[in-house]
Formats: sequence, structure tokens, C-alpha cells
Amino acid sequence: MFNQYSDFLVENKLTYSDIIIGEFDNDKRIFHLTATEVIHVEPKEQLEELCSAAFGKLGKYVEASRCYMIVDLTKFVIEPKLSNCYAEKNRTIAQNCLFPNGLARYRYQITRMTIRMGHEEKINADPNLFHTKREAFEFIENLIKQHSSTISQ
Repeated sequence: MFNQYSDFLVENKLTYSDIIIGEFDNDKRIFHLTATEVIHVEPKEQLEELCSAAFGKLGKYVEASRCYMIVDLTKFVIEPKLSNCYAEKNRTIAQNCLFPNGLARYRYQITRMTIRMGHEEKINADPNLFHTKREAFEFIENLIKQHSSTISQ
């Protein structure tokens, strides 16, 4: 079953690549992933298409070297039944493209569904999940400082 957002994509002849925004700071090697619209992903095929589009935006920056990644979670709504598949896709990107611990996410919204599913404790324990964009960027910038000081020693 396609959701309202998928219908919007079809009606406007758009793909996920058209609405995903990947901003890259080449000096700090930070990739910020967001979108022009909120993307609701329900079937697994949509998740695979979304991840492929996101990797396409990221790929051109990580050909020569790894980077850090910050994701605006208010723009990507993944159905809970796809959480394991989504986690696996994230793991693959992190292992192949990002510096260790180099993924930060912000603006996660706790809903009745996530609480009911028992994710509240997991969410609160996730050190890479932040309330604001500023907090996520500060976390990554601190990682960069740690990484730089390790290299200079």
C-alpha cells in the first residue's frame, strides 16, 4: 500500500533523489542529510529506494575518504516494522563510509507507537541521538577534535 507521500512523488514525477538534500562541509568532512519534504517510508521497497538515494548523495564525497554524517530525523519517517532493515542499512553505510561513531541524528520524535514498542529506554540510551541540530553538530565537531588530537600525537 502506498502512502500519501508516495502518491505525491508519483503525481509530481519525482524520486527520492529529487527531494533529499545532502549538504557537505569539505573542510570538516561533515555530510548533513535532510529533505525538502517529510518522507514517510512504509514498504521495504521504498526504504531501499530511499537508502539508495541517500547513499547516492553521500557516495561522491566518500570516494577518497570517510566522513561524518548528521541526519535530520524529522524528515525521514520509517515505519516501525522496517526498523531492523533500516538499522542494517545504517550499519552498512556507517561501516563503509563513516568515521567510527561518526553518525549523529537529531529531532527524533517520541510517539505513542515508539513508547508502546519499548523503544523509550533504547532512545534515551543512544549517545548519537540529539534533540537539536546544534547538539548533533557539536557532538561531531568534538569527535573531529578527538580524531585530530589522536593523529597529532
